[in-house]
Amino acid sequence: MPRRRLHISLRVLLNNRLVGHLRKEPGGAIYFRYDESRLSWSNAIPLSLGMILFAVGHGEALKRFLVEDGAGNDQRFWRLAQALSALYPASTEEKRWVDGVLARKKGLGF
Repeated sequence: MPRRRLHISLRVLLNNRLVGHLRKEPGGAIYFRYDESRLSWSNAIPLSLGMILFAVGHGEALKRFLVEDGAGNDQRFWRLAQALSALYPASTEEKRWVDGVLARKKGLGF
């Protein structure tokens, strides 16, 4: 009898606070879902906004978000981006987006 594969959800923590849950589906897709408690954080790091701005080609808006709005000054933003880059499979749009944000880090002075 073949062994049944388990696909469990992993808890994602940032500074020992629950951010969300990461799950690998039987087909290999990886999904991340923010935890409801994160919505109440006063200092939540909106990494997804940076990825979205890159994905839709809004380079100036991405620069404003990272530089003028200050998201790029928070090292937690970059650590989370690095972690997500390592987690996403190479062929996914999400990996391309987060890697695109990371590629602009040095050019923006971070």
